[in-house]
Amino acid sequence: MNILLINPPGTVSFVSPPLGLLCIAGLLNANNHNVHIVDYNIEELDYPKFFNFIREKEINAVGISIVTPNVYTSMELSVAIRKKIPEIIIIAGGPHATLMPEQLLTECTAINYVIQGEGEFRMLDLITSIENRKPVDEMDGLAFMKDNNITNNSLMEDMKNITSNSSNIYKIININGN
Repeated sequence: MNILLINPPGTVSFVSPPLGLLCIAGLLNANNHNVHIVDYNIEELDYPKFFNFIREKEINAVGISIVTPNVYTSMELSVAIRKKIPEIIIIAGGPHATLMPEQLLTECTAINYVIQGEGEFRMLDLITSIENRKPVDEMDGLAFMKDNNITNNSLMEDMKNITSNSSNIYKIININGN
């Protein structure tokens, strides 16, 4: 599957590489997925360039890392993606998503899934299930809408050894801002 992970625009006090997204990308790449990262804190992409990128790379799913200061910007971006590419899968994760999954699903119907807790293996499990058309109803740490109701599966397990899949992953992110 072709996946785009996004560090959305927002107010930041400092810029650092999106380590969580890089770890997720490392695991997904190690499992034969094509992963790209857009870091809006470094790259300046207007919507036309952004959507051209999604089309050129034939992106099937988008993962957005959400922290509280950028929650509304992230929701606006999700809505813009949904309007332009209705069939794309939109997955929210990050600290705000972990603490407030119901808010995201209620206030932003563009989001398909919310991953709570550590996202590396949950994202891989979700993408694999979607790709193989398997149900996600019981997936640990996943929230989503089903029959107009929120399903929020509690966190049962967290963090496995991810370091073996993360070497050399910096090469997939633009750290120069060009």
